[in-house]
Amino acid sequence: MSKKIALVVVLVVLFLGLTATGAKADDIIASSTGLTSPVQTLTFDEIVLPMNTSLTTQYSGLGISFTPNVYYSPQTTFGNVQGNDIGNFTFNPDGPVNPVSFVFSGPINGAAFSFDADSTPYLFQAFLGGVLVDSFTATVGVSTSDYYGFNNITFDTIVITQEGAGGGPFWVADNIQFGSAVSTPEPASIALLGFGLFGLAAAKLRRKTIAL
Repeated sequence: MSKKIALVVVLVVLFLGLTATGAKADDIIASSTGLTSPVQTLTFDEIVLPMNTSLTTQYSGLGISFTPNVYYSPQTTFGNVQGNDIGNFTFNPDGPVNPVSFVFSGPINGAAFSFDADSTPYLFQAFLGGVLVDSFTATVGVSTSDYYGFNNITFDTIVITQEGAGGGPFWVADNIQFGSAVSTPEPASIALLGFGLFGLAAAKLRRKTIAL
């Protein structure tokens, strides 16, 4: 095998490895801690609002908005959900809201939140620009307050949908952890880079073949 052909093979292997790495996702399901090293954690103590306030863009300056609107719902008896937090229901006859979206101010590569619900299956979906990039379903119980979310993928929205028949459906959430802002190339960019390198190597090999 000539050096030129070997170079092409190496570039192809590198390209496939990069795209496979870019596609890998780590679902956070019933984790006791959430993200290992979150850059930011929103506890809903940063902006204190009256109970049952409908939330849309009040926390947009801190990197997140909600749609349809969820409710500011202080709780004190749910494990990791303590003090000021949010829920998809009010203590008035207005709720619950299902599904609900957490909309981040820009693409991120990780987010997790403590979550307590009514022992029924919930669908968690991650979207980027309206395109589904990952999802999982988990049965979330009362007073567990484990962390749920996504890591090692690029997304800008999380949608939570209650799927089973339960007594609510209700949920409360707190301690929304943000990963770092996305700075690595997207899979599409990596693909373009890989094809470009492949093309350059192929062109050099073709010129050498013609010269011979």
